[in-house]
Amino acid sequence: MTSTRYVIGSLLCLTAIACGRSDVSGGGETGGTVIIASGADAEAVLAPLVFMTVGKMVTDQIYEPLAEISDSLNAIGDRGFTPRLAKSWSWATDSQSIAFHLDPAAKWHDGKPVRAQDVKFSHELYVDPAVHSISASNLSNVDSITTPDSLTAVVWFKRRSPEQFFDFVYNLRVLPEHQLGSVPRDKLGASTEASRPVGSGPFRFVRWERGSTLELEADTANWRQRPLLDRIILSVSPDPTAATTRVLAGEADFIEVLRGDAIQRIQNNPNAVALNFQGYDYGVVQWNLTDPANEKRPHPILGDRGVRRALAMGLDRATIVQAVLDTLGVVSQGPYVRAQAFVDPTIVAYKYDKAAAMGLLDSLGWKLGPDSLRHKNARTLELSILFPTSSVTRQRASVILQDQFKQLGLKLKLEGIEPNAMGERLFRSRKWDAAFMTWHPDPGSSAVAQNWGSATAISGGPNLSRYANKEFDAHLDSAHSTYDAAAAREHFRQAFTVLNSDAPAIWLYELRSAAGIHKRIRPGTIRPDAWWAHLDRWSIAPGQRIARDNVGLGR
Repeated sequence: MTSTRYVIGSLLCLTAIACGRSDVSGGGETGGTVIIASGADAEAVLAPLVFMTVGKMVTDQIYEPLAEISDSLNAIGDRGFTPRLAKSWSWATDSQSIAFHLDPAAKWHDGKPVRAQDVKFSHELYVDPAVHSISASNLSNVDSITTPDSLTAVVWFKRRSPEQFFDFVYNLRVLPEHQLGSVPRDKLGASTEASRPVGSGPFRFVRWERGSTLELEADTANWRQRPLLDRIILSVSPDPTAATTRVLAGEADFIEVLRGDAIQRIQNNPNAVALNFQGYDYGVVQWNLTDPANEKRPHPILGDRGVRRALAMGLDRATIVQAVLDTLGVVSQGPYVRAQAFVDPTIVAYKYDKAAAMGLLDSLGWKLGPDSLRHKNARTLELSILFPTSSVTRQRASVILQDQFKQLGLKLKLEGIEPNAMGERLFRSRKWDAAFMTWHPDPGSSAVAQNWGSATAISGGPNLSRYANKEFDAHLDSAHSTYDAAAAREHFRQAFTVLNSDAPAIWLYELRSAAGIHKRIRPGTIRPDAWWAHLDRWSIAPGQRIARDNVGLGR
């Protein structure tokens, strides 16, 4: 989860809800429950262990950052950032360190005060290799943290960079040392403490029935301000059609992703509306460049750069996007979304040329046989692709991928899998050839290095493909280091040119988001990078709250 610079300049009005309505701010009334229908469960409720957006939505309610990015999503310097756990901060004259001054009123949910040592502890936990945090690489520019007193945490950086403030505060949620300090780092995920988190955010953890229900309640005595809602309930429905039906029936209040006929069903329902807003997700077919049987060896097929290039140019991405997304998607250019400031709109990732793709495969020794499949040295050109069963879009797109690759002589086996099990295969067992991923970058540019840089191409790291190219790394490093916007943009352009030439993935689409929400919910604004960013300000008017036996809570 990470990406670029000063980006998306305006707040997003929720189509059919917020636009033209005067009551979207919530009016200050407190009470009620929002039930969120989700196609996937959270993979963890401890912030450093999270790598999926569902888990991030949950942990962002439990834990606080030192400062919060503005809705303009500026990632350069500290312009627009607002105080959270830190009431203020001061830069050293050489910008090599930043002193964060904690709010003395800040408290953990168990009543203990938040202190500077918690900030130092949190950073050490995030970057510990035993924890395998996906955010560790984004914090790699931090050299150390010192605590001159209990309310001051001084962050020392290895070097100055335009995004050093953003990289630190956006990627680090502060954790309580008194709860987690004695837990062995390599046993953190299985610990009792990790399943019953104590935070300082607007909502407290209540219960988690894995695969079914996750409940948070308002921290009514919150040191900053109590949320307007009383409760948030994540209700897991692996069947996306069933999840949509729950919103239509009034059994749930919000669903993040609508696709296909679900949008029309919502629009035709008297109790719910569709919300259209700037998407921040891109879909990609990601290749595993290492052998699933032995990660120290290259993949027997995908380890060949030429094969990857042939498969990329032989795929008609525009047809796939039109078929599965219509107006809710555009062909992707790379590992980013167009809303990000560093994007060069002139870059073309792969030009569709089926004849050239066939010719390249021929030249590499992959010859068509009588079975219409390609073979080389007694090996068949055959791969499998993982996709989550919770995503209708990726299921449908995978079928089209299978057909288009068949025309090239590649046999593609489709393997639908439950989202959490898919995470296990991708990050731990590594038993996969290709994976149909959807990535949700952050507003800064560090996600590119996080997911594709050589430094993270390690066991357990977020660079799933294990892609490594020193020229690509060098351009990214130069782009991140310079304060010259034009120079940075040029370095990013060169980096993406190298990446696309190596074709470690096929960038398919960039999403335009459509969500569904019950009309009684008043959400205010949606931040492009995180629809849940202002969830503590969502509200339900007193006369619109209802009670339901199947939840057992007043709403």
